[in-house]
Amino acid sequence: MVVVDACMGIQPMTEQHVIMAVALKIPFFIVLTHIDRVSQSTVSQVITSIQVFLERVKLFDTPPRIACFKDETKYRFMNDEKRCEIPLFPVSNLSGEGLRVLESYLGYLTPTKIWPMDEDTRPELHIRNMYSTSDSSRIVVGFVQRGSLHVNELMLLGPSDNGAFLAVRIQSLQVDHQAVQQVHAGEIASALLAICDNEQTSFPTIKLTAKLPLFRKGMMLIHPEIRPVATLEFDAEIHLIHHDAMYLRQRYQAVIHAGPIQQMARLEAFITFEGRTMTNEGEQGSQSDPRGYSICRFRFLYRPEVIRPDMPLIVRDKCVHAVGKVLRAV
Repeated sequence: MVVVDACMGIQPMTEQHVIMAVALKIPFFIVLTHIDRVSQSTVSQVITSIQVFLERVKLFDTPPRIACFKDETKYRFMNDEKRCEIPLFPVSNLSGEGLRVLESYLGYLTPTKIWPMDEDTRPELHIRNMYSTSDSSRIVVGFVQRGSLHVNELMLLGPSDNGAFLAVRIQSLQVDHQAVQQVHAGEIASALLAICDNEQTSFPTIKLTAKLPLFRKGMMLIHPEIRPVATLEFDAEIHLIHHDAMYLRQRYQAVIHAGPIQQMARLEAFITFEGRTMTNEGEQGSQSDPRGYSICRFRFLYRPEVIRPDMPLIVRDKCVHAVGKVLRAV
């Protein structure tokens, strides 16, 4: 939900949030508040300014248009991935105008993400916290990104600082402080892990360690059949929302946010820059992507990470704002 004040109009920070949502393919709708404090002509001008801004955003597959709803009706464009229409609801908290329509719309919403949890999908849990116990066991708390975790299932914990994984077995699972036998994608769960003997668990293509890794951002609990590989370099497709040309160049460094990963990375090279192919001399060639995406190669500075294609990615500091997705690990 994007909130716009009818008295102030759409602000630069709101514009950045909309661009980030579009680049990350997050559906959104607009709520225009304080319509009781301005005239109807001002409300129309604000809606027109929002429409003009959306038309300037290059990331839409189809140029969108505002669909203003003032009474209850059927929302035919619900969860429309092409975003041909973006719903807008003018409301007033003082008089209550438009609130019933907005409430009806919220009740009509359906989930936009279907979590992969079929039998063929191997589980993956993104760890948020790790706790020690009196023995050698560990308790991890995290978000199940895909698949289903089961008690007594063999998993891999990692990666460590050198990119290795520790073989562990799930002793118990809890959701909302209740013991369960399995948890599914989309749930937050805690798991009690027992360290397995690496001599009894052989995975030829996976780098294993016998030492329990220290907890850090980016660690996961992954099924061995996924065959995870930690890497330092990856290619990403990003859209530059804002950047300072003095800073955004080769060897630029910033914190990368990609799924559970938060680590400083260095920009190794531009493959394309804002849709233009880069030559060997670093010059911009012909236009290759009208949406203005840039394809870059990054390198983590401190430790390898498990990173996979289509993982959402955010680069944000005071000089550069960019969003996009991971294309491939290198």
